[in-house]
Amino acid sequence: MLAETMKACFNLCMPTEITPIDDEQIINDLGGPSEVARLCETSPQAVSQWYGLHPKTKEPRHIPNSRLMFLKLVRPNVFAGYEQATPAEQPASTAAAAAPIKLLSPQSPRKLIAKES
Repeated sequence: MLAETMKACFNLCMPTEITPIDDEQIINDLGGPSEVARLCETSPQAVSQWYGLHPKTKEPRHIPNSRLMFLKLVRPNVFAGYEQATPAEQPASTAAAAAPIKLLSPQSPRKLIAKES
């Protein structure tokens, strides 16, 4: 019963319709591969493999889900145009999460952990 309740709550908070995300456009809106690489602590070459077609299989490539979730948290304003639900239709918890997150330190978490050790 608890699992059914949690599933209902999760589905209730999700927007009902979302516009398909064009990965290349999202990366460009975020400032290009170099800026996205800086945010995700990876290389611009890695970011450039998150969109377009795979050269051998010709299948579309996408931003990895974990990176996409992170980018939505860090820069929600970029993703606002891709969600069709209006702020009035969103639950209060979702509307509060739309405020940009301010990073407390310009250092990466890995560097902070290394200094504490």
